[in-house]
Amino acid sequence: MLAEKTLQSPINPRHMRYCPTMELLAVAMADGQVHVFRTNGQRVFGISGKETPGDIADLIWKPDGQSLAIAYHSAIFLVSAHTGKVMYEKDGSASSKSPICCVGWGSNLMITRHDQKVGSKFEDGMTLDEFIAAANEGKDSHQVPNLPVELAFIDVACTLPKLSTLPLGGLRGDVFSSRLSLDTLFKPLPTNSAEAADVLVIGHEDGTIHLSMSEDFSIGTFNLANAASGLGGGRPSLHCSHPLSTTHALLVSTKTGEAEELQLVLFDLRLISSAGRYLSLLASKVTELHNLLRYVDQNQEHIFAEIKATQDLPSRFMRNIDECLSERSDSTWVQAAYHLVVTGHCYPEVKEWLVDEVGERGHKRWDKAVTAGYESIRRLTHENLLPALDRLSVLVSRLRGLSRFQNADFLLGLSTLELDNIVDTVRCIQLQAHILLKCAILEAKQFSAFSTWLRHEIEKQATDPTSASAQEITEKDVIFDYAAILEYIQGAMTASRMLEFSGSQSETTSRWDLNAEGVLFELYKSQLKTEANSSPPQKRLPGLSGLIHHLHEQCDSLFDRVSESQRRNVQVGTPTYLGAGSSACVDMRMVTEVCTFRLRMSLAILPDEKSQKQRGAASNMSVYTVLAPSGREADGIPCLLKIAYRPCERATSNLSYRQKRLTQQSPGEEGDNRSSAGSAGVDLRDGKDVAARTVHTFSADASIRNNAEQQLLQAAEVDFSGYVSTLAHELANEQAQPHIRSAAGIALKNAFSARDYSRLRELQLRWRERVGADVKTRVKGLALGTLASKDSRAGQSAAQFVASIAAIEIPRNEWPELMPALVANVGEGEDHLKQASLVTIGFICESDDTELRDSLVQHSNAILTAVVQGARKEETNVEVRLSAIRALTDSLEFVRTNFENEGERNYIMQVICEATQSGDSRIESGAYACLNRIMGLYYDKMRFYMEKALFGLTILGMRNPEEDVSKLAVEFWCSVCEEELAIEDDNTLTQQEGGTELRPYFNFARVAAREVIPVLLDLLAEQDEDAADEDYNTSRAAYQCLQLFAQTVGADIVQAVLGFVERNLRHDDWHWREAAVSAFGAIMEGPPEQMLEPLVRQALPVLIQMMEDTAVQVQDAAAYTLGRVCENVSDAIDPQTHLPPLVRSLFTGLSNNPKMASSCCWALMNLADRFAGEPGASANPLSGHFPDSVTHILRVTESPDGDAQLRMAAYEVLNTFVTNAAADSLPVVAKLSDIILQRMENTIPMQQQIVSVDDRNTLEEIQTSLASALLAIIQRLEREIKPQADRIMHVLLQVLNSVGAKSSVPDTVFATVGALANALEEDFAKYMDSFAPFQYKALGNQEEPALCAMAVGLVSDITRSLGEASQQYCDAYMNYLLQILSGTPNSHQLRPAILQSFGDMAQAIGPHFEKYLSVVAQVLNQSATMTLTDGAMEMFDYFISLREGIADAWDGAIVAMKQGKADSLRPYVDSIIKFLHSISQDPNRSEALMRGAAGIIGDLAGAFPAGEYGEAFRSDWMIQLVRDVRACPDYSARTKETAKWAREQMKRQGAGGQGSQMS
Repeated sequence: MLAEKTLQSPINPRHMRYCPTMELLAVAMADGQVHVFRTNGQRVFGISGKETPGDIADLIWKPDGQSLAIAYHSAIFLVSAHTGKVMYEKDGSASSKSPICCVGWGSNLMITRHDQKVGSKFEDGMTLDEFIAAANEGKDSHQVPNLPVELAFIDVACTLPKLSTLPLGGLRGDVFSSRLSLDTLFKPLPTNSAEAADVLVIGHEDGTIHLSMSEDFSIGTFNLANAASGLGGGRPSLHCSHPLSTTHALLVSTKTGEAEELQLVLFDLRLISSAGRYLSLLASKVTELHNLLRYVDQNQEHIFAEIKATQDLPSRFMRNIDECLSERSDSTWVQAAYHLVVTGHCYPEVKEWLVDEVGERGHKRWDKAVTAGYESIRRLTHENLLPALDRLSVLVSRLRGLSRFQNADFLLGLSTLELDNIVDTVRCIQLQAHILLKCAILEAKQFSAFSTWLRHEIEKQATDPTSASAQEITEKDVIFDYAAILEYIQGAMTASRMLEFSGSQSETTSRWDLNAEGVLFELYKSQLKTEANSSPPQKRLPGLSGLIHHLHEQCDSLFDRVSESQRRNVQVGTPTYLGAGSSACVDMRMVTEVCTFRLRMSLAILPDEKSQKQRGAASNMSVYTVLAPSGREADGIPCLLKIAYRPCERATSNLSYRQKRLTQQSPGEEGDNRSSAGSAGVDLRDGKDVAARTVHTFSADASIRNNAEQQLLQAAEVDFSGYVSTLAHELANEQAQPHIRSAAGIALKNAFSARDYSRLRELQLRWRERVGADVKTRVKGLALGTLASKDSRAGQSAAQFVASIAAIEIPRNEWPELMPALVANVGEGEDHLKQASLVTIGFICESDDTELRDSLVQHSNAILTAVVQGARKEETNVEVRLSAIRALTDSLEFVRTNFENEGERNYIMQVICEATQSGDSRIESGAYACLNRIMGLYYDKMRFYMEKALFGLTILGMRNPEEDVSKLAVEFWCSVCEEELAIEDDNTLTQQEGGTELRPYFNFARVAAREVIPVLLDLLAEQDEDAADEDYNTSRAAYQCLQLFAQTVGADIVQAVLGFVERNLRHDDWHWREAAVSAFGAIMEGPPEQMLEPLVRQALPVLIQMMEDTAVQVQDAAAYTLGRVCENVSDAIDPQTHLPPLVRSLFTGLSNNPKMASSCCWALMNLADRFAGEPGASANPLSGHFPDSVTHILRVTESPDGDAQLRMAAYEVLNTFVTNAAADSLPVVAKLSDIILQRMENTIPMQQQIVSVDDRNTLEEIQTSLASALLAIIQRLEREIKPQADRIMHVLLQVLNSVGAKSSVPDTVFATVGALANALEEDFAKYMDSFAPFQYKALGNQEEPALCAMAVGLVSDITRSLGEASQQYCDAYMNYLLQILSGTPNSHQLRPAILQSFGDMAQAIGPHFEKYLSVVAQVLNQSATMTLTDGAMEMFDYFISLREGIADAWDGAIVAMKQGKADSLRPYVDSIIKFLHSISQDPNRSEALMRGAAGIIGDLAGAFPAGEYGEAFRSDWMIQLVRDVRACPDYSARTKETAKWAREQMKRQGAGGQGSQMS
């Protein structure tokens, strides 16, 4: 016995799974928990029953042991074996509403027919790595590899810098806030990934199975009852597969009356053999693309939240003064502020507001909120969004390479054009991100000038004008940049351009069809040039949020295309009857035996004890033999033989995947013909020949498929008229087999379809010029006739074909009878003809063809006649009515003329409103979706219908028991609120610009609030306790709608919500308690803050008490609501009354449940920032809570079974508390350093105890958190950390010596070393001999760009700290830095930091820098040649930082050479002056750059005091440059002092005086 362990809850014996690669055992408990143990009984991790959506249906390990799939009845959790965290959640209801009953995970090796001989080396129980190693034995090591294939599998993403973690912002589903989670989600592609494909099979009770690969790569959903003929329905019980075969087996249980029968269903994943090695690469990259899109979305949410934060507090301040001014003087704050700046005269109302309401405290809050917001926007954009977009570009480019160069379009479903469009969109997003970055920097500078002026005015207005201090204040006016102040007042203060990025203002002045606009990047560049010329564009392109939404649509289309391509290559066989009995079998396995030409697998089905008792002792194990297809067989027909160890019902049975062959020839004849495939052309006179070739285009055999495609393309080029005519006859042939008709229809559609616009026009021109009128008439007649076919697939294909021809002929009025024919079909045809005709209209209206959409306006009458006729309540066929509703929704955009006609509009609205009461949930949900679209397009026409019908109908719809209906009815009011918010923003902007044409605004939301809000509040209580965080159900739709109502109607919502909260806050049912708490949190944004503050003060004790509720859902809602309170109404929190219980409850919630960790941490960090007080304050309101808070956090972080995400969140809270600690808390911080060091020391021996990747990742996460805590402590204690320095360096060096090569721990350790060097200064020298080798290694490690960048920064920290003592290390530093600059992959991004380190090094070692001067000067001159052109807008931030580095380097070199080596500078003076001149002529500046330029001027003048370069120093441009620095009010005192000193040095030129050095 290895171990024995007693658990508190009973174990489900059917759900115990042993990991195939690690000594781990997963055990499911009866209470829904899952625990993973080592074989020694130690618990590794677990999934709490509180976090799960119900009872467990099945467990399965991934074949490589890296993940565990936990199947519940409605969802699948994929848990990482490295972190123990749920990395993916799959919604089971997406594939079937029936519960999940079984799950399987199989690995299939990529072995082609030529490699089957290596199968003899496979032994059951082998791992993938062991088999690959065995298969490679004996291979010629000098064999030339397939270079294109090998290059395709080089993972360049691993050379990119790691993505930075996102902040903990209280967002639900936050998975990117920890380093460990990011590393797990974006782990490099394994080297052997191309050798196998892992397939996840999910089975449902109704016989539906869903297939996927690589966690998040969906293949598709199949219903066994439809896919496997002869299987009327059944419940999948067990799954098995074998690595050497693409055939998978499912044991299916069917019930006939009371009896239960077992059947075996085989399905073949031919996609594995057809796509080969590229399939696993595709699956991995599609999953990574999903993750990157999630990362970009969450980053965007954080950016939008920060943009909102920069506007909220100022808008509240300004709203009050605007109301006061409008009542007394009919003016606004903008006008009053402008008047005050220009004239110096202050209105009495403004003075009262500045002194009494804003004051010093209010100004500090204002300044802190806006400044911190701008900095967060800059950081999120520069450090998170842009690197993610770079990685996204690389990933899509790799997929594009597969599509373009590996002939993978058909195999993998990739489209080069589609991927080009995605790359184009990413470039646009990058451009928008750089614009946002530039905008944030500009507005931050303007706000800095405004804030300085505002502080001055507050002091001035609060001071007695006759006092002496008033005179001193008045004299300070000379330092203000009035131009920047006025620009901010007129612009960003009330109409910040960043609101365009946040989505709070309308993104477009007219609607765009992005798919039809051409190359988006060129359009955006053209728009920027138009705006640069001060002429607004006719139509503004969508901003950041619109582009990201468009990127999602493009990627979804790509995913659908790839999935559809792979789904075609899944074949489901006919079921084989196994006998009557119970399906409660323990296991089912495949074992292998390699024959000469076939792979024989023995399939063993083991019944459980109960089944044996029911069927008798004679029924033991049944063994089946599967003969897998050989490479020579035409169709790959596997055969199943059954052999029972005991007497059984049947002896043998045969199973074939394809019951009928496409032709009547024998297998041998087909194999013979295969060799000559492609040698003969297509006989267009023989319809059967054409049909056979079209079917071959779907063959799993690449050679057959490629030959068929080439032959059809050649036939189309030679005789397009005959080609189209023949295929049209086959499509219309009612005697042809369904799959042949479908193939003909797809070939016809493809003959007219192309992603590339120019290619599409070529194909359309071919129809117009190469097909005669008679043939056109005949082909169109056949296509229209096929719509009447009872074969729905043929009708669907005909509908697509008709739409393709319509796109060519309708714009030219060459098919005038089409629309009347479709209208007649809908009015007079049979039901299947009606449906096919309506589907045809829908395809035509969905087209992206610009010419077609423009021409459809003149056919709007015919289209509306057909769709409205089909959508009427008199239509008895549900499918027809549903198709009509969908077609109507698609046609709404271009029927504006009809909507202008009151009579037609009334009839359309009547039909839609009647559809909302149809009784069929699909039709009702489609009708509400149609109303949502109408509200967005025709808001100005909706007043009458809102009063007469829509108000009542949507109320009924929201109460509909069908979730799909109620959600869309709720979303109707979301659309109303969003539209009215957009109208308010548009009208406000128009008024600010002096316009008079305002959009109609009817206040629908405000009028309906009294009736709608109670319904929304009731819907909040319809939570689904099994729903995952990202599931969007009725309750969450209602919460979103309630938030929008609060923003739209403001104070009007408060009373209704408060009544609901009071009634249900103490309800017995937790659903209502959770709804009450959530409702209160939903209104924290929108109503005036002065109204919310007293309510929040009253509610805080209750909310704190709700943190102890018995239901975890209520606790989570309370934590989230407290987070919103801290974010939006923090002034309501009284430090004496509320702070102690609030802090205590949040810490309790932090330690009680990991689900609440994000919300609790978010609230705690907001509290720490809110009550931090002034920097360096002796005490703050948190001082009394600081010791207990630290103790509580330490207790949470030291729990041995603690959740990793909870532990990391707790350390982040600790860092925030330490950073904001007042002076009276510093002794506690000093004691904390002992605890942190002790914990870090305890991690060192743990390196020797690592037995799995999971252990290593956990240890690295702990060490990273401890190092970050130590970093915060050092930065707060500064020089007082010296007594602990020896111990700190000792443990840090031990950590560096023990971590692995790819570890992320050294990044944080290096940052901590840099902080320690800054604190100790020259005392750090004694640690250099021990630390330098680690730094040198990092400087030379080009495979870890982040670590290398950290080491470069350390060069500056160490040389500045050590001064001249750093000289002994400078040779090595210089060699490594120049090596990086010599063309390594990271030289571009590291160049600014390296140049800055040159300057720091020069100042540190003084004249000793002379030996490096020539080579450094060469690098600086080369870097200075870079210019920022119009085409390089995305390089703006890099260009500025590069110039700052050049300035720092030159200044440092000049300071060093002034000390007796000034003559060494003479060869470079002209270059330095040229660089300064380029700065003076360039408007792209920063404060750091201008301070560096002033420093160069002063030090250069001091280096040559005799006036040798006096002419340059007397030049107008240099004098003006210094004046600009001195006069800029945005610049700090340090910068202005530098400019003043530089000017003094310039005056001494030629006077023979000695200049002084400016430190």
